[in-house]
Amino acid sequence: MDVALNGDELDIFGHFLDTRLHPSIYEARPDIAEHQGSLSIAFHGGEERFAPVYNAEWYKEEVPRDLPGLDVPQSVFAILNELRRRNDDDARFIAFALLRLNHAALVRIARAVENFRNTAPPTHQIHRTTFTEDGICINVMAHVSLNNKDFFRNVTFRTRMEHYRAKAQATITLGIDLRKKKAFEIAQWMEGEWEYEPLIEKLLQNDHSQHRVVTLPSAMPMPGRNSPCPCGSGKKYKKCCLGIIEIRKAEP
Repeated sequence: MDVALNGDELDIFGHFLDTRLHPSIYEARPDIAEHQGSLSIAFHGGEERFAPVYNAEWYKEEVPRDLPGLDVPQSVFAILNELRRRNDDDARFIAFALLRLNHAALVRIARAVENFRNTAPPTHQIHRTTFTEDGICINVMAHVSLNNKDFFRNVTFRTRMEHYRAKAQATITLGIDLRKKKAFEIAQWMEGEWEYEPLIEKLLQNDHSQHRVVTLPSAMPMPGRNSPCPCGSGKKYKKCCLGIIEIRKAEP
């Protein structure tokens, strides 16, 4: 089914700032997706927020400081700004992929970043959150003590492992040095069709069998046996890492 988006450029852009025109809100809605034949979605009202800006320019007045912007969590907004400053293909691919995610996935990324900043990992350990959304595997990693070379090696290894484990269309890994104010230090993008690799299978088995410690923020509830596993595999905790992962609560 073809769905056409129609409207003034500023109307459509205004709606993009609010929703990023995510398909789940528009063409994937049941009343539209189940319709037989072509449809047209008309946008209006999105340009109203820009009126103070172009009125100020027209009358040569001071442009308001509170300019229209993307409606995304603050941590994600900071990540997108950092990606804009980087002149490489990975940064562009990651930015476009983040903008295509639904709001719940962006909130999950933001919560991971905020939890990491509120709960610094013990020396030489790395915090990590991994999940898959819309075929994209997302890793957020953070540390407080590693040198750049060692952290880069860890990020690269985890990107390859999780891309294979999730059989994802693409994988994003953001590496954060919690000692710095930057949104992230390392950003990696990986894509490609899944192919069986015996070496990675062996590495995954070894990785899964290693004892790991997960430190949860004090306000976050402990996972139950039927909760998603903290390792990010998508399996239930009882069928994945129960007995392997040691879960601790951070001090309030």
